[in-house]
Amino acid sequence: MAPRGVRAPAGRLRPAPASKTAAFASGRDQRKVACSMRTLVLAALVTALVLGACAGSPWSPRTPAPPPTDATTLMLATAQPAEPLGAGVEWGCADALIGDVRVLRDESAVAFEWVSGGQVGLVWPRGFSAWLRDGEAEIIAPDGSRVAREGDVIRERLVGGGSEICGVDGVLYPPAS
Repeated sequence: MAPRGVRAPAGRLRPAPASKTAAFASGRDQRKVACSMRTLVLAALVTALVLGACAGSPWSPRTPAPPPTDATTLMLATAQPAEPLGAGVEWGCADALIGDVRVLRDESAVAFEWVSGGQVGLVWPRGFSAWLRDGEAEIIAPDGSRVAREGDVIRERLVGGGSEICGVDGVLYPPAS
């Protein structure tokens, strides 16, 4: 081998045999494919995680929003924890509007009456809660937003079947564990 910077005499350098060149190229191609596969798998994993985080699971626990320090918790009938549906079974919400109801307070609980008269026992989706704040009962969604206050009439905002509410203000609430 000629020292660095010194030119080797002509005829001394020979091209590498074709078998070694092919093996080198083949190894390089295999590394490229392996790298491409790792990148593809990583991209698929990241995409799945992001989509999973955005979509959330309809069967995940839905916890009530924490009450403010100046609020007292009131009882509100909410749906019991649900078991996941079997394979091929899909959840559905009865799309009947629940009639107009007025929000009342019955000591330490929230109660409801039909605007047309008579009490009604409504069962709210899991994660909804009720507070007593500034002397008035409030119904609170899981995200902390107020749905209604004591004395309010809830008109055409509740969807469900019978006394079971599964939709509030256009948002459906599937059963939660």
